[in-house]
Amino acid sequence: MNTLRKIELNNIEASQQVSKAHKKQLGQFFTSAKTAEFMASLFSTELENIKLLDPGCGNAILSSAFIMGLDSKNIKSIQLTLYEIDKSLEAGINDSIFMMKSSLGSSTSFNAKLKWESFLSEHAFQDNERYSHAILNPPYFKLNKFSKESNLLNEIGIKSPNAYSAFMMLAITKLENDGELVAIIPRSFTNGPYYKPFREFILNNTSIEHIHVFDSRSSVFKTDNVLQEVIIIKCKKNSNQKEVVLTRSKDDSFIISRSEKLS
Repeated sequence: MNTLRKIELNNIEASQQVSKAHKKQLGQFFTSAKTAEFMASLFSTELENIKLLDPGCGNAILSSAFIMGLDSKNIKSIQLTLYEIDKSLEAGINDSIFMMKSSLGSSTSFNAKLKWESFLSEHAFQDNERYSHAILNPPYFKLNKFSKESNLLNEIGIKSPNAYSAFMMLAITKLENDGELVAIIPRSFTNGPYYKPFREFILNNTSIEHIHVFDSRSSVFKTDNVLQEVIIIKCKKNSNQKEVVLTRSKDDSFIISRSEKLS
């Protein structure tokens, strides 16, 4: 069995064991193996030393897809930092870390740091580590503008109505120059005044390199029976905006039905 498929089965089992209220509280929707593989394929990975950030990692399927897809003979070191608050996922995350390490050659050093705290916690804000890559399926829930998280975001000039946009913006601030981020997020931010600060932040701090859209709302998070219009977006920090690759598929089979470049 494919190792990513094993992690996907862990996701399905974890999803079945918790209530809808639990998922809603955490904004937790697990990523499929095919989606994780597609997201990981969008990165450039020519660096000898990689620092990967996976905030809100779930069972670490995104990190696993990234690392298992590398040609490790050209990579000297990989430093992985994972954030998660759901302790029920501990066994699954540890399994994923073991499989990641096992997939690498002996010449590549691998270090994984698992932080049992929210990516929007005070400790995370104080962490000065910078990353070459970030991959994320962030949680989806509204942020109270008077919450501790919103206050911490305001202190660094970030205004965000939702956890997913906050995760995105904070992850971007933690990237090195030319660092790359790939995320799967709702399409809701693309229009209207509500997410204008988020759009401006992305455009002012990154170049958008790739956007993937889906024809179906029901297939991407089908394990959790979620109807959500989502996109996959790749951004590069502090880089001049060039052409954007736009791809489209019917569902998470990622059979590309349309591909074009937008100026």
